[in-house]
Amino acid sequence: MKSKKGSASGPVFTLVENPFADLPQDELIKGFVEAGKSFTKEFEESLEKLQISINSVDPFHLLSVLSVYGLFVGMTESGKTQKQKDSSILQPHVELVQALALRTPYNQLSYNPALPPIVREIWDLSQTISKAFSMKRFAQIKDSKNEQEKAILFWQEYIRNYTHMVRNWGYYKRVVNISRRLFKPIDSIYENEIGIGASTLIDIFEFLVANSEKKVNQHREKLKPVFQAKSLEQAIYAYYEAFPDLKDSPERLIEFFQENNPSLEAVFSMTLSHSDLKLQEIYTFSAIDLAKKMSLNSDKLLRALSMLSFSYGDLKDSDPEHFFLGNTVWTKPLIKVKDDTFFCSIPQLFFSFVFWTLNSLIENNESARSACIERRAKFLEDEVLNLMKKEFKDGEYIKNFQWSDSGEEYETDLIYKIDSYLMIIEAKSGAISWPAFRGAPKRMERHIKDLLINPALQSKRLEETLLRLKTEASDGATVDFNLPFDINTIQKIIRVSVTLEDFATIQTNVSNLKSTGWVDDNFVVTPTILLSDLEVVFDILQSTPEKLHYLVCRAKLEENMEYNGDEIDLLGLYLDTGFNLGDFEFSQNSLMLTGMSKIIDRYYIALDKNILRKKPKLKSTVWWSDIIKYIEERSPSRWSEAAVMLLNISYDDQVQSQKKFKKIVKNVKKNWRKEGHRNSVVIFPPEWRYEAVSLFAFRERKKEERHKSMENLASHIFEQSHATRCLIIGMNIDKSQYPYSLLGVFDRPKNS
Repeated sequence: MKSKKGSASGPVFTLVENPFADLPQDELIKGFVEAGKSFTKEFEESLEKLQISINSVDPFHLLSVLSVYGLFVGMTESGKTQKQKDSSILQPHVELVQALALRTPYNQLSYNPALPPIVREIWDLSQTISKAFSMKRFAQIKDSKNEQEKAILFWQEYIRNYTHMVRNWGYYKRVVNISRRLFKPIDSIYENEIGIGASTLIDIFEFLVANSEKKVNQHREKLKPVFQAKSLEQAIYAYYEAFPDLKDSPERLIEFFQENNPSLEAVFSMTLSHSDLKLQEIYTFSAIDLAKKMSLNSDKLLRALSMLSFSYGDLKDSDPEHFFLGNTVWTKPLIKVKDDTFFCSIPQLFFSFVFWTLNSLIENNESARSACIERRAKFLEDEVLNLMKKEFKDGEYIKNFQWSDSGEEYETDLIYKIDSYLMIIEAKSGAISWPAFRGAPKRMERHIKDLLINPALQSKRLEETLLRLKTEASDGATVDFNLPFDINTIQKIIRVSVTLEDFATIQTNVSNLKSTGWVDDNFVVTPTILLSDLEVVFDILQSTPEKLHYLVCRAKLEENMEYNGDEIDLLGLYLDTGFNLGDFEFSQNSLMLTGMSKIIDRYYIALDKNILRKKPKLKSTVWWSDIIKYIEERSPSRWSEAAVMLLNISYDDQVQSQKKFKKIVKNVKKNWRKEGHRNSVVIFPPEWRYEAVSLFAFRERKKEERHKSMENLASHIFEQSHATRCLIIGMNIDKSQYPYSLLGVFDRPKNS
């Protein structure tokens, strides 16, 4: 392991050598096969043990304890998360326990409480099984005959592991809001099918999530005086005061403890364990009571909730191995206890699989399914347009842009012009099928082509046609365009595809798929971004130039570099580096971005709890940010290009150039009369970029010569570098014209 700087001003990355690089291929495959066999045995043995352990305790109590101690994340007023320090159990583990518990008929359930030792055993087994489930398929590598088959196998396993372990496709409140906006206009379809609307179901589960969080917090607040006690007696009296419905008397319990002489810490532990017996009350509710609270018809609500629930014993004939990639509780998160009573210890599970869950309720009604598909398409197109109009208020656009070339008819979902930039956007609302999420290669390939490749090819076709029209006017006769703006005002084109559903984050870097043969080697990538992620990108980035720069560099990064991470990890990387990664971007190393989203995650998790934190922002000097802001405010012709050129300068280069410019200012003040005095700082572009930036100082008495001086400076830059454009920021050092006095963009003369 070693560190490497991307460039003189780039970030530091840690390089981790491949531990298997020097092993012979045959030996490596043999080792993986043997490991797969070992994990297969471990999986089978651990699964059997886990089922026995679950059957030995009250499943309601067990699921409640696992949810509260494993999944519940509290937060302080400052926005700091509070989760159990040793918690390593995740939602998929609790889902597995729930499915396994549902294999036992109600009359065979145990009523033994899930005490800490058995909870720890189940906790550990669930993690062991999850790991073994993924690793046992190592044995499949022996069936791969060539590199392409190995690549397909890799992506099969990638998607399976994602399906198995990952649940969040967006931040909670955004997921709820997107779901509600999508389904509310088609509530009548669900009312006809199940008795209540889809948006009502969303409201119900949002209430269940909030209510469980509220009750868990109340439960913990009750226990605070117990753990703050300084003596055995204080602790017991505080415990009985917190739970006045306890039988017997505090004196009797005090007497019991005095006889056994436990430590105060042991008393805390025992009272906590005893209080856990009440946790299942938090997750148990009556449909009739819920109907009253939410002003709903109780019969219709009971019918709908019954369709989203299992009873104990319903899964007795299910193969438990299927619970890892197709757990039936994903679309039926409730447990029906009896009559109108339900139990739900993972209410957030509804939102993890909200599209699939709501679709499952109408799957037998063909007309309803068709209406839902139509609604998805219209929703995504409308949402993308509304988002663009919100973020780029002065832009010009055409929705469902129809055009033809050489007699062929085409349609582009949205084109949106911001200054000299034109964004070509394809919105694809197609759903990902269960077989694809389980790693079925044919389904995977189909969805990848339909949702990721074909939209990119469509936008590329329009881009090439636009560029051809600009450079070869004679070809214009074959193209039928109806644009509300002069095509010659378009200088830069950004292509983006937007999807509604997350495809295991592989949409984040489609180039990685080229080794599978599903993507042509000549395929030109288009950033494909989930709607919920695009909302976050635009919400976090402060200005129009930042949004444009992110999308421009995002495409280049995906084209040049192999990385692993989701869109919010990429956004975290951008905030830290501005995507100025130096030569690391062009290295053959794979960059692991997982965890780069941490600062953004904290911000939105706090926001979901109605706690305001400082919004993360791009790392930049104050002066640099103010220059970009001023350019946007003044909006001269092609201002967006100038602002994006400034954003191509790394934070370190910003700092160093400003330090050097201070010396230049002093030099100009002292030597301005001398011919050829130093009056500028130049930031030359690296070999993979073609735009230079210069800071130029002049005095009021030389103001008339400033334009000529800038032209000379531009000529010097073109002579000394491969730059094709340069941005010169002029400062009159005798005037208070912050952040700059004048700005000029120069293009390299043709044939030079």
